[in-house]
Amino acid sequence: EYGHGFEGIYQSYSEFFNLKESDKIVAGLQMVLNKNQRNILCFCRSGKKLKKCHINRIYTLQGMSKNQIEVDLKYLILKAKK
Repeated sequence: EYGHGFEGIYQSYSEFFNLKESDKIVAGLQMVLNKNQRNILCFCRSGKKLKKCHINRIYTLQGMSKNQIEVDLKYLILKAKK
């Protein structure tokens, strides 16, 4: 079970992407909102291209509500600045 507010949002995306760093999670969510990025380096900084790394997770999130992802992204960015 996830926490409330920022903690819950962070926990769910951290588990989904299998990442701990909030800046990498933010970068991943930003990639979800953009298209045609298969050949750029992955946001997780593995050194691999996105298509060889986290592309399936990006595609999964692209099938979800764009509005909710935008809200979550704004919330994560806002909390990261504090």
